[in-house]
Amino acid sequence: MKNIYPIMNIEPGSKLDEQLFIKCLAVSPRYIQLRMKGGSDELIAKTASVMVSIRNSKGSSSKIIVNDSLEAAVLSGADGVHFGQDDLSPLKARALYPGLVIGWSTHTIEQIIKANAMDIDYIGFGPVFHTATKKMADAVVTELVQRAAEISAHEIVFIGGINRNNIEFLPSGDKIFYALISGLDEILSGGK
Repeated sequence: MKNIYPIMNIEPGSKLDEQLFIKCLAVSPRYIQLRMKGGSDELIAKTASVMVSIRNSKGSSSKIIVNDSLEAAVLSGADGVHFGQDDLSPLKARALYPGLVIGWSTHTIEQIIKANAMDIDYIGFGPVFHTATKKMADAVVTELVQRAAEISAHEIVFIGGINRNNIEFLPSGDKIFYALISGLDEILSGGK
């Protein structure tokens, strides 16, 4: 199986799919992200705390990453936080919490070059294919994935519309990961 980066995408008011989360832990991904757009910091922290507790009870070394909310990551005891281009500066977060894993979304080659000079752990790059889980404010960047993989100084997480039918078209390597949301259960069940 390629290096997957599972994203537990939860609507505010919904609960964590614990069975799917445990299936994710079983394949030992380096990172698992909690994404709860529109949720309060308290609600996100509560859900992330459940994820951390389950992860610990399973003896997993997967790192729990909280999307967008530094406060929720810190409150929950999560391992890291992932920021978008319009969120808090990753450098400010690093200065405040040097031990956190920090990821940063990028959408262009220029943003990757900027990220190369930053003290962060990984970048996200995409959307690489059309996706239903993101507003398409950013152009799909399929034709840039090889160049992105070549120039990134950090680990890179390709994101956007990845599923078992198209994952093989993306570059691979030790520092390359594949974010999965809607295609997650399919890939876990399909053994790819």
